[in-house]
Amino acid sequence: MQPGGYPAHYGQAQAGIILTRMRSGTSNYRFTVDYQTDKFADSGEKFFDTYTYHDHILTAVASGPIYDDRFRFFIAAENEQFGDAVKRFSSAFEFENLVDQNFENPDIWSEPDTVSLKYPSGFTNKNSSTRWAINSNFTFDVDPFFVQVIGIYNWRKWYDVSNPLRQILNDRQQYWKNNVWYLSGTIRHQPSKDLNYSLSIGYYQNDQELFDDYFGNDWQLWADSAAISRYTNDEVYYRRNYSDVYNYRLAGINFFRNGYLNNDYSIENQYSVDALGMISYRFNQTHHFSAGISWRSMKLRRYTVDPRVLQYERTYGAPDSIPDIRMAESTGYIYGYDYWGNRIENGFYAPKHPLFISVFINELKIFQSQIDQEHNKDIKYIE
Repeated sequence: MQPGGYPAHYGQAQAGIILTRMRSGTSNYRFTVDYQTDKFADSGEKFFDTYTYHDHILTAVASGPIYDDRFRFFIAAENEQFGDAVKRFSSAFEFENLVDQNFENPDIWSEPDTVSLKYPSGFTNKNSSTRWAINSNFTFDVDPFFVQVIGIYNWRKWYDVSNPLRQILNDRQQYWKNNVWYLSGTIRHQPSKDLNYSLSIGYYQNDQELFDDYFGNDWQLWADSAAISRYTNDEVYYRRNYSDVYNYRLAGINFFRNGYLNNDYSIENQYSVDALGMISYRFNQTHHFSAGISWRSMKLRRYTVDPRVLQYERTYGAPDSIPDIRMAESTGYIYGYDYWGNRIENGFYAPKHPLFISVFINELKIFQSQIDQEHNKDIKYIE
């Protein structure tokens, strides 16, 4: 970790820098598998007096030479599953025969619903998370050239329910999916012990989207009462098209009825291509010089919409007839998409294209006192 005073080639930084490096291949073959789990009982039950959350982490690692020691590989794969990613450590409770008191629901005056609430101990419902990840690193060291290729993939699906206690009766939730890709290549040439130069190129892609338990990413169906009725075999019915069910009010607290839509649809995309060229030369033991140029081009897209906006079809006759001003009121800060979630390349809502270019020159001089201190450290270490 470098808290400050870092070299010039760490540009675009305002504070300390933490450096991470991919593990490289070993000179001999190595394979390891690690599995950790608490799945020795059902979710929320105890095993050896400790609650289980249905978690597990599985990791497999392989590394070694390819043909000979100059060509090496490293590959790691991981599967991570959390049945309860939040872990609020709540206590169980159960209430029976609670009468709905939501006065907005006209049915309570004639046939009010009576429901029961039950919640387990030591487990937060509707907050599961699953992740798959692969890291790979291939190196080719043939003097005076060194080549490195890195590939990373990460896939994750997770539910993020901030009020699980009030969602006890609602089996319908929305969940996120995230895909991250990264691929980079570096080539370094060192014609002498004092001179080396390198070129690195990388590509990054990050796609994140919100899905619905009923209709996936087809957001135009999320609040469609007819589609919801068909999907649930008439178990869930809306007040009218694109108008949610009336929620419960039990003992003065609002609880969400089954089928209630909690979130707006959302999708974000980020792509970037970057390149870095560097040259370094050591004049002598106390005088080093390096220079380089970095370039990064990005493309960003974002879209959010409240599916209930389609209720305006009752006013304008059809969804396609809803004016842009109504769609604008129900969409968030969007770019790279039109009002209906179709990708576009031009116009007022065109994708954003940030571009970063930087040049650095770094000269390092080491004074004799610093060299003497390092030598003294070496002597003390040897002693």
